[in-house]
Amino acid sequence: MEYLSRILDHVTTTMSFKFHPLCGSLQLSHLLFADDLLLFSKGDTHSIMILLRAFATFSFATGLQINSMKSNIYFNGVHHSVKADIIEVSGFVEGTLPFKYLGVPIVSGRLSHNHCAVLIDKVTARIRGFGSRKLSYSGRLTLVNAVLTSLYSYWAKIFLIPKVVLRRIDTLCRKYLWDSSTEFLRSPPAKFPLAFTTGLWNTSPPGYYVSSGYDLIWTHYPRVPWYKYTWNVWSVPKNTFINWLIVIEGLRLKDKLFQLGISQDAMCLVCGMADETHLHLFHQCQFIRRILGLVSVKLNIRFPLTGTLAWVYSKPWSKIKKKVLISWI
Repeated sequence: MEYLSRILDHVTTTMSFKFHPLCGSLQLSHLLFADDLLLFSKGDTHSIMILLRAFATFSFATGLQINSMKSNIYFNGVHHSVKADIIEVSGFVEGTLPFKYLGVPIVSGRLSHNHCAVLIDKVTARIRGFGSRKLSYSGRLTLVNAVLTSLYSYWAKIFLIPKVVLRRIDTLCRKYLWDSSTEFLRSPPAKFPLAFTTGLWNTSPPGYYVSSGYDLIWTHYPRVPWYKYTWNVWSVPKNTFINWLIVIEGLRLKDKLFQLGISQDAMCLVCGMADETHLHLFHQCQFIRRILGLVSVKLNIRFPLTGTLAWVYSKPWSKIKKKVLISWI
C-alpha cells in the first residue's frame, strides 16, 4: 500500500489533477489505513481518470484489483450529467453519507445526536455485557475509567461530540457505577411542586431557593452517630468511601460472592475459621485482632475503634487536630 500511496502522490502533483476544494491547501488526495482507502478530488471526469490510471498502474505491478462491490463514490455539488459520466467510467456505486471509516461516522456537516447513537449503543452494550453486574464498586469504577471512557474519548479526538451525547454517556456511567445497571427504574422521591412546572424556575412562591427545592425532593433520615467519623473534609476520599461501605456492609466479601455464585465457598481467607462477613472480618477474626493489637502497641492508641474515638474526643485538643486524627484512624 505504500507503493500505491507514492503513485497517488506522483500523479496528483505532476499531472493536471484538481484537488478537492477543502484539500487543495494541504495537497491531500488520499487517506490510507491498512486496506481502507479514502480518495479526495474535485468532481470532474479528468481528475477521476487520473486516479483510475494510478490504480491501473498499481494493479499491473502488484496484481491487486479494486473490489467494486465494496467501493462507493460520493458527490456533492456535481452536475447530474458529470455525475453519470464519472459513475460510468469508474464502475463504482454512488453512496450516501454518513458512512463508517475506522469505526466513526463520516459526515459532511456537524456531528449530530443521531450520528452518535451508535456510540451510546456501544456504551450501553458494554455495560450490559456478561459479568458486568457481578463487579464490585472498585471494579465498576475501573471499567468506567478504563473502558467506557475510552469508547467516547476516541471519538472526542476526531469530532466535537454534542453536549447532549456527553450528558447521556455521563448519566449511563453514573447509573452503572452506583446501581450496576442502565435502567432508570426508580420513581422520583417526591412530586415536584408548582414551582418546578412549565420547565422553568417559577419564582412565584415567596422565598423560594434552589436549596429549598433540594430539601423538598431529598428524603430526610435521622442523622447517624458515625457520620462525623466517616464524612469530613480531613479524610482521604478513597478511605472515606471504603469506610462508608464497611458501615453499611456494602463490601463484596466472600459471603456475598458466594451468594452470587462467584466464589466456591464463603470461608474467610485470612483465618479459615468462619464465613467472611463484615462482622467477622473487622471484629471477630483472630488474625485481624492480633494485627490491631500490634498496631495499638506500636502507635499507643486503644482499640476497639469506638473506644479510640471517644478517647480522641475527650482530649483537650483543637477541633482540627481531633478531625485529622480521626480521619487518619
